[in-house]
Amino acid sequence: MTRRLGFWLAAAAFVVNGPRFVLAYLEAEGEGLAGELVRPLLTASAVSTGVVLTLGGCYLVYVLASTRAEQSSMLRRAVLWCWLLVLGSAVVLLAPVLVSGILRAGLQEVLSSAAWMPWAWALVAVLAPEVVAGGAVAGQMLLARQREHGQGTEEELLEVARERDRLRRHLEELQAAPRALRAVQAPTGEPVPCRHRCGKEFASQRAERAHISYCEDNPANRQEATA
Repeated sequence: MTRRLGFWLAAAAFVVNGPRFVLAYLEAEGEGLAGELVRPLLTASAVSTGVVLTLGGCYLVYVLASTRAEQSSMLRRAVLWCWLLVLGSAVVLLAPVLVSGILRAGLQEVLSSAAWMPWAWALVAVLAPEVVAGGAVAGQMLLARQREHGQGTEEELLEVARERDRLRRHLEELQAAPRALRAVQAPTGEPVPCRHRCGKEFASQRAERAHISYCEDNPANRQEATA
């Protein structure tokens, strides 16, 4: 879900300002919409603003918490600044609403208390969704790079593990070869008697096997001598 949430938030930002762009351009051309059409557009814009700003702030915090500070530092700084701007925008947009409730006055009356306040509130309302869209796209790219980095690291670790196992098997083979060679060539520490009980003893099994070919008590040698 989080792999595409950034792109969905960026797309939702268009729904925030899209209806207002429609109204603004129509108004500039001197063509207004009927009241029954304006209200749904403004309602859609208002609902989308709440969803985008709330989920957008949560998503940007998730991105910051899920990534390391040293990884893609430029993208991470961009996400951090976007989150701070979204947080400030939420304060600017909601504080007058709370003040209007406290003073039992309308929002327009609160904003008109200073000449610059309506302009500031309107600018923040327009820019906040765009900031969320930019931060969401940057966060999506940052998470994608982290996944690619994690996959690359995992593959490198697997390759190291395979190389370690290969070297371990090779070392075991090298260690086993001298033992097998000593078992055949080296003396056992005790004399090896002739298996045909001729009375002779030898220092190793190899020497005893070599003796068998000409041992007088070997039945095979006796048959050849008789023939």
